[in-house]
Amino acid sequence: MAGGCASVLGEEEVDAYFVLEPDSEGNFFGWSEITVNGADPQEDDAILLQALLKAADGAKDLTFIQSIVAEAVTPEDRTPLAEGSEFPEGETLAPLELLHEGGIGQFFQPAEEEGDNKIRIEWKGKANPDHEFPEGGYRVNVVIKIEVQ
Repeated sequence: MAGGCASVLGEEEVDAYFVLEPDSEGNFFGWSEITVNGADPQEDDAILLQALLKAADGAKDLTFIQSIVAEAVTPEDRTPLAEGSEFPEGETLAPLELLHEGGIGQFFQPAEEEGDNKIRIEWKGKANPDHEFPEGGYRVNVVIKIEVQ
């Protein structure tokens, strides 16, 4: 299991990542965590503004992905946040379609550091069956734009 962590307060573009290594059937799973320092996103307005995939290290574009869904995960629930399924050849950036409207504060959980809160985002989908993956898969970079007021 692999993932990435980042911190945010105010409106920021946060760099995160997940590792995409498909199984024998082409399915993949990865995760990212975003930590909010010094604000309580459950009391303040926390809004997902954008989720943008960036070409993986070692990949010329995103055509190795057939489809992807990003879900906010809490101990009680899973909520789809964004999805994508069209990744044109040669394109190194792909905005995902946002599925969740409104605040995302309810998805944040207390982090280990007192006063911090984190949201876990799990990424799952199908890899392109015609693509050959390197050993260990690809590290897929994600830019997540979130605002905590």
